[in-house]
Amino acid sequence: MYLFEFGAWHDLPFDSKKITRLKAYLNTVWQNRHLFYNASLPNTVQQRMFDFDGHQIKARNYVGFVRFEGHDIYVLPKVFNCLTPPPPKVCFDHVLYYLSYSQRVRFPFALARTHTSPSLFLPEICIFLFASYAEQLLIEQPLHLYQERTEELDFLKGQLDIDQYLKENIATGNWQKLHSRHTPLLYNNRFNQLVKYTARQLLLMTQYAPSLEHLQHMIALLQNVSDVPMTYKDCMKIRLPEQQIALQTVVDMCAMFLGNEMINYEVGQKYNFAFLLPMELVYEDFIGQFVQTHFAQWQPRLQPKKYLGRNPTGKPVFSVQPDMLLGSPQVIADTKYKIREVPLRHSQTAIEESDIYQMIAYALGYRCSEMVLLYPASYRQPKTLSFSESFNIQSDLLTTPLRIRAESLDITTTAQTKFAEALEQKLKKQLQRIFESH
Repeated sequence: MYLFEFGAWHDLPFDSKKITRLKAYLNTVWQNRHLFYNASLPNTVQQRMFDFDGHQIKARNYVGFVRFEGHDIYVLPKVFNCLTPPPPKVCFDHVLYYLSYSQRVRFPFALARTHTSPSLFLPEICIFLFASYAEQLLIEQPLHLYQERTEELDFLKGQLDIDQYLKENIATGNWQKLHSRHTPLLYNNRFNQLVKYTARQLLLMTQYAPSLEHLQHMIALLQNVSDVPMTYKDCMKIRLPEQQIALQTVVDMCAMFLGNEMINYEVGQKYNFAFLLPMELVYEDFIGQFVQTHFAQWQPRLQPKKYLGRNPTGKPVFSVQPDMLLGSPQVIADTKYKIREVPLRHSQTAIEESDIYQMIAYALGYRCSEMVLLYPASYRQPKTLSFSESFNIQSDLLTTPLRIRAESLDITTTAQTKFAEALEQKLKKQLQRIFESH
């Protein structure tokens, strides 16, 4: 089943009991969404990724997939919801490209630019990236960790666990045995146990031959590591040296898989899994990181923060935080993941007043008179609809009039070959026009 963000209602081929189970699973996914990305999150129990009406479902602003009891539900970005939308695979190729620049999503999607097959869908890509990335680390950096353990020995090793010794040895007359607490350097540690358990779970989910091969090799490499059931909460307990960023990435990936995985024993060992991201975060993160990667000469600062005033105690209040502040040229840029509609009359505008008010606040906070709003254009949007708007704001309180421009940014491509290169060049040309010609 394929849905678009804020698209039409679709009938679910589920009975009422299965819909109830789906809702309960989605609530679990919602409560564990912090495992996927860094963002301020509303603290609610009920999920906000889908709307339900009886046996019908409609997607909201989360893009990705849900695999539930043998059924797949894919949610595609609304920029592709046009009269002749591209195949779902093309939509997810674009999403994967956006994620390859991400710094706020806890998954190494940058590897997907060179490491994945063009025939894969997003679920299999996630599994393949984990399998290939983790396998390589196990080969190059086999990990031994100091891990505390308590065991009964004939001699004292480390520290004596006095409470346990009194209860289990002195009280039973078995005084010659000592409960020793020590911290040996172990290969059979929690990290390796976590990786092995996650690999076993993913073996049951993937059908992609290279992923199966990588996962089986990982399990063989960890043959001397105990098979211990793990949950995403166990991931939070693993402590790694600060310099081991690559190993922490593996832990984050395991947390993502285990946090949104559920085995339903009532329906015959069906494995559920979900990967859903708020598309406005993906769009904002992508544009900011793309500019930072390819236009360092503009001196971009991402999400700088300032305050507009102070309260009577001198504490700063009313924070403003634009998506991007360029130093050269001096411009404030803010992304808005909204599809603009062409105004019916010339006297009207496609910009919401709240967006303009927000930009004026940014201008006051940063004393910047040049501002740009970046809206995504729809897939294959005619040039007449990819329009620009410009507004001049004047006031006696301002030393310089403010200019606010609204620009459509085409973040899609129809290129069949060299997809990433074509999209990169297309975006570079648009951004140069927007920021270097003002």
